[in-house]
Amino acid sequence: MAIAHARWAARPGVAGRRLTGDQVWDAVAESERPSEADAVDQLLERVQLGEALRRLSPEHREAVVEVYFGGRTCAELGAELGVPASTLRSRLYYGVRALRLILEENGWLAP
Repeated sequence: MAIAHARWAARPGVAGRRLTGDQVWDAVAESERPSEADAVDQLLERVQLGEALRRLSPEHREAVVEVYFGGRTCAELGAELGVPASTLRSRLYYGVRALRLILEENGWLAP
C-alpha cells in the first residue's frame, strides 16, 4: 500500500483531492504497471485488499483510503469532516490495525 500511496500522491495535482472508491483502485492500477506474469497476482491482491477494506467500519475505511491512497493529511481530512486531526489519526491507526488483522486472518498477509 505504501508504494502505491507514494507514487499516487507524488503525481501533480493529486495531493489534496478526495478520491472515490473507484479512483483509489484506478490509482493503484496506474501506479504499478505489472508484467503479464504479475497481472493475475496483482489482480488477486487488489481483490483481497478491496474485500478487507469493505470489512472496515466506514470511518476507518475513509481514513485509511483518504490518507494512504489519497495523499491527504489527517489535518486536511479532519477539517473537511469537522472532526479534530487527533480523531482522524486515531481512526487511521485503528483502521490500519484492523486491516492488518483482516488480511492475516484470511491468510493474505504473513503474520
